[in-house]
Amino acid sequence: MRVLLFALPLALAACLDRGEYPSLKPRAFELAHATTAPLPPAPPAPPARPEIVARTAALARQAREGQSAFAIELARTRPVVARAGAADSESWITAQEAVSGLEASRSPSVVAMAELDVLNLSGVDAAGLKFGENDFAAVRAAADQVDAIVTAQARDIAALTGSLAKP
Repeated sequence: MRVLLFALPLALAACLDRGEYPSLKPRAFELAHATTAPLPPAPPAPPARPEIVARTAALARQAREGQSAFAIELARTRPVVARAGAADSESWITAQEAVSGLEASRSPSVVAMAELDVLNLSGVDAAGLKFGENDFAAVRAAADQVDAIVTAQARDIAALTGSLAKP
């Protein structure tokens, strides 16, 4: 049986046609007509449209204003959380309510981030026109600013909730 398995590929190889096959190299005709000139550079992308720049600036401003309100609420919440007692105590419940108020105060920043995400993912403006390269760049720049604000807020809230006693 082993001999048969060994001999089978040899027998099949003997049946192959060993004729001359054309080369895969380019033909003289193809070489003569090949374009060697470099392609012209792509035209520069148009600048970001003013309405996109204005919208992203407004959303970044909304997030910064939301951060101001959050900072005020954070200053009020920290001492309340620091005084919180055991889980389910009156002071613990008051601290939980203060943290809930803090979370609500970050709403403008989170909403701005969500709207920037929608702009970035949809790639179209309110009129239905598709974004150009620089329109996306304006959205991403604003989204980076707002993301830093929202991330810092989430970190502050996590630190406060982490310091509260667990029920």
